[in-house]
Amino acid sequence: MNLNNLNKISVTKVLQAMRQLREQGGHELGWRILRAHLEEEEYATTWLILANKLGLKSERAVNLHYGRFAHALWEQMGFTGMPYDPRATRQFWLGLLVTWPPFDEDIDADGRTIFILRKPIVEALKRLQ
Repeated sequence: MNLNNLNKISVTKVLQAMRQLREQGGHELGWRILRAHLEEEEYATTWLILANKLGLKSERAVNLHYGRFAHALWEQMGFTGMPYDPRATRQFWLGLLVTWPPFDEDIDADGRTIFILRKPIVEALKRLQ
């Protein structure tokens, strides 16, 4: 199954996949990044803020490990292909977890992209904890 509309992800399906992924173990850093993202105001942040919060060397580490986590969750949900978000105009694993603010608000004062956790991801993670 390929998910074409990322805003219609089922919270139940996400929660079930998160539970299964947690039971399998691994992806510790991905889980830490996801929880740190959940703690941000309005679930919005940059990769640099998350990197600093978690003591990682760079925002690239956040992108890499968050992407691996998203890929594993996507597969656990039983989807094929890659997530596609028309706003990104491309496919990428993190599209499962995040979206962006409106175009005029999507860059912080330092020129870094702001990412917002998708609502179904937030709800599933809150229920998981």
